[in-house]
Amino acid sequence: MFSRKAKCIDLELDLGKLYLDIDRAIPCGLIINELVSNAFKHAFPDGKSGKIFVHLKNKLDNYTIEIKDNGIGLPAEFESGKNGTLGLQLVQDLVKQIEGTLETNRAEGTTFKVVFKEDFRPIAS
Repeated sequence: MFSRKAKCIDLELDLGKLYLDIDRAIPCGLIINELVSNAFKHAFPDGKSGKIFVHLKNKLDNYTIEIKDNGIGLPAEFESGKNGTLGLQLVQDLVKQIEGTLETNRAEGTTFKVVFKEDFRPIAS
């Protein structure tokens, strides 16, 4: 799936204990998968090495998912919400589904931070 031509990409995990119901567990898993996949594919071009950090936290009544890399960062023309890529549109839709917020930071690589409340109630269909 990923071409790893001479790449040495370390994956650092800081996984706190999160107890999620199925209505949040599936979207959170998809969010993490998409953001980590994007980091592997785009953050380290031309065989560059680096790190991808995955942090999951539960503090008070807030859950936090943070995916960070120390790669080349997002292009200057990137605008959250207007990026036009299917993968990041999926992430934004999933964050809305769990009634969370998505922050993007381009300093020293790229960081995506998703925060959502513990008292989430899925929207009835």
